[in-house]
Amino acid sequence: MKIIYFLFAMVVFFSCGSDEKIITPESILSEEAVMLENLKSYPDSTLLRENAIQFYRDKGDYTKALKFSEEALQRDSLNPRWYQINGILKFEAEDTVGAIRSYEHAAQLLPAPEILNALAIMYAQTKNEAALHIANEFLKTTPPLELDANFIKGVYYSYTNNSKEAHRYFDICIKMNHTFMDVYREKALLYYVDGEYQASLDLLNKAVTLQNGFDIGHYLMGKNYEKLNEKEKAIEAYQRALLYDAEYFEAREALEKLQPTNR
Repeated sequence: MKIIYFLFAMVVFFSCGSDEKIITPESILSEEAVMLENLKSYPDSTLLRENAIQFYRDKGDYTKALKFSEEALQRDSLNPRWYQINGILKFEAEDTVGAIRSYEHAAQLLPAPEILNALAIMYAQTKNEAALHIANEFLKTTPPLELDANFIKGVYYSYTNNSKEAHRYFDICIKMNHTFMDVYREKALLYYVDGEYQASLDLLNKAVTLQNGFDIGHYLMGKNYEKLNEKEKAIEAYQRALLYDAEYFEAREALEKLQPTNR
């Protein structure tokens, strides 16, 4: 789901080209064939293997993407980067347990803040108190990673149904960095789950004012408007989400339910 992709927004795993090109079934087949032939010729090439993983990831073919990442781990089991890549693929494929295991391996090899932060958030989402341990360790670093620590705690308390503590930590995050969009999403989601739809909308309005292209924010506004039986406003919110991300599946699906097309 789109909403959970934020976990890895701070870590860039794969290289992506910026040149636009017309994609046809023939060009996809040709590109895939050339890519696989090159990788067969140079099986130890990190760049070629990452490109292959990204190719299948873009297509949503996680079976093949994971196949290449698993092969990479077999070839180089001491490289934390491959565990990170494997972890994000499993997370996107909704294998949270597998993703956590991959990130635990990565953290053992390289306990860098970005790796530990992603791992802590996954722990938080699975109600694992290890998230709080990592958050507290972040407070001991020099300088202390206070924003990350408070956000992790907020997510943990949100998923363990302690709304009061979750909101407290999210508010601390907003005071520390009022442009930290992840916290607006999580706090708005918490309001939504608790049935406080207007409070969620009020917060999201602030968020999209700060960053108009906050597509997830527009999507969540649509969800709240639906709960308040404001169909037209919900439609407009989903359309705005799609304006900023035309591939936003959840927004398109929600829009089609409210505004079905005639076929």
